[in-house]
Amino acid sequence: MPTDNLKISVGRDHSTIDTRYTGSMTLAEYKDEPEQNSGNAYNQHRFHTDTTFFGIEADITDRLQISYNHSDEDKVVNWVTWASVSEYNSKSDEVLLKYGADNFNITTGVQRFDGERDAFGNVTTKENTGYFIQGNYFFGDTTISLGGRKENVEYDYSSTSASSNDDHDLYAYDIGLNQRINARLSLFSNFNTSFQAPDIDRFFSSGATFNGFIEPTKVKTFNIGLNHVTENDKTKVTFYGSDLDNEIYYRKTGLFTGFNTNIDESYKYGVEVQNRHKFNEQWLTSVTYAYTRAIIDNEDEGNGSYDGKNLPGVSRHNVTVAVHYSPTDNSKFVLSHNYRSKAYAAEDFANNFSQKQPHYESTNLTYNFSYDKILLTASVNNIFDKSNGILVREDAIYPVNFSRSWTVGAQYNF
Repeated sequence: MPTDNLKISVGRDHSTIDTRYTGSMTLAEYKDEPEQNSGNAYNQHRFHTDTTFFGIEADITDRLQISYNHSDEDKVVNWVTWASVSEYNSKSDEVLLKYGADNFNITTGVQRFDGERDAFGNVTTKENTGYFIQGNYFFGDTTISLGGRKENVEYDYSSTSASSNDDHDLYAYDIGLNQRINARLSLFSNFNTSFQAPDIDRFFSSGATFNGFIEPTKVKTFNIGLNHVTENDKTKVTFYGSDLDNEIYYRKTGLFTGFNTNIDESYKYGVEVQNRHKFNEQWLTSVTYAYTRAIIDNEDEGNGSYDGKNLPGVSRHNVTVAVHYSPTDNSKFVLSHNYRSKAYAAEDFANNFSQKQPHYESTNLTYNFSYDKILLTASVNNIFDKSNGILVREDAIYPVNFSRSWTVGAQYNF
């Protein structure tokens, strides 16, 4: 409901997902026929979500804007096979204040999140309150960005036999520089610290037993790169390195047992190259390549056997290539191909399994058509029926996106 200076939005979403899937199969079975169930019984997982949201945005002056957003989500997760039901409720609120001047802009605000999980005779809650500010300052051909965030996170666990609580004060900041060299070339660099507070589910083992609180992940990242822009071509190259403390991961202790914990120290580095070329008003291409290394420095759970090893599941090479064709102003075709190279299996933290996670590839075609307030979509995924799967350990692979599929959709905006 927009006016010249005021916008109000109200909505409600409902989703239901009912999934049935088999257990793992051997690598030989996967290569022979990924569609088979390998004699496994099917597991069933039901997921229901209802979300109500409300927002208001007002222009106080030509330079000052304030907004408020609220959402309330109820979720029920039912692992039917094991008669396991978890109920979740979460509420989030955000107040934003934006100010823009000729040579700078500032965004500041506060965010609040209250979440609760009720399952297996216990109740676990998570409460976050975060304050942040971010500013961009323009000096001719130079742009400087500065920002910071403070967040308090509180956890509480209670059951009929025990109770526990934990809290953290977390800080993040960001400083960046962008320098335009000429009309086509600019250089940029950025240093930031960030954090990730674990969600409620991370405190429970595979057997739904409370395994204690775990530490938030803290990251320091430095990047440097360049942008080269012409009338029909855009190229961006970014080099980065990250130092991580307490990265969260799932540690397997047996065939059906495990728990979430922290990697004491790890680091990542890599490079990403993006190019977008416009041939004419109808045709353009895009290419993205990323090279990534993720290394475990130190992890006490492995008694030294994980130190210096590659983080499982991380592909070194990732490529996405796409061709965009717009026959009319209202329609578009996109043909894309995604490729990820082999990686260590999900549980291979010591890098000593004889089998590796197979490479992933999929060719997809999408079509969008819009008319007035209507949007129609159609897509074909994995056109060439390429087999893809997730290898968790030797001779235990779960097929995913292993066959061609079609989807159609419609959206009406009012």
